[in-house]
Amino acid sequence: MADKGLMGVAASCKLSVGEDEREGREHKIFVAIQSFDKTLVRTLILRKERSREEEEYIATCTIVDSIAKECGWAGNMLLEDLLHGDEVVEEREATASKEVAELLALPDYIMNSLDLVSDVVQFKLGGEAVAENPEVIFSGSFDPCHKNHIQMAEQAFNKLGKKVHFEISLTNVDKPPIDLISLQERLDSLRKYKNEVFFGSVLLTVAPLFVQKVNLFENATFIIGADTANRLFKTRYYRNEEDM
Repeated sequence: MADKGLMGVAASCKLSVGEDEREGREHKIFVAIQSFDKTLVRTLILRKERSREEEEYIATCTIVDSIAKECGWAGNMLLEDLLHGDEVVEEREATASKEVAELLALPDYIMNSLDLVSDVVQFKLGGEAVAENPEVIFSGSFDPCHKNHIQMAEQAFNKLGKKVHFEISLTNVDKPPIDLISLQERLDSLRKYKNEVFFGSVLLTVAPLFVQKVNLFENATFIIGADTANRLFKTRYYRNEEDM
């Protein structure tokens, strides 16, 4: 296994339910693997003539093969003699730079610190690194970035005369940390606007709370939408009412 090897494996299946089967229901197996700097998802859609027992065996083999492949196994795989010609394991993969991976690997107690002053990964969507001082920041999940986000960014640029920098926190107060495939999809949704006059850079942080963001970006102006504005007044996002 690589030095930065396996961190976690998850599996999910939709298999045969016998006579209660809903018409048109697909039988699928999903295996997700997360390592230090990579997210990988394997998907297998099965034909429907197999028994539940056969499908469960194939699901088990899919998991074992996935772990073996990730650990560098070069021999035969269990699935090789089990699948029909039209049954193919499809793969989706996304990797991260060392800087982004190290942010995601920070311990939870660091991510949850309200006094957080951590690293920020800043880059242009053309791939080049950048070290601009962001004065106007649009924080959001951008899952995906849509026309309302862009209209807000344009209005902020027109009003303030400064480029807008898009910040995504890799961690979330209410959800698990973002996986790298999801992150790639969000960056792709932003990439189409990279040449617009208002577009500054992308900022990746582990600061899901605004009380953390203001420590990272002192004197910056933040753009927020209605949903975020509502969350700003919920005490569960603060240590106490004084922090609000």
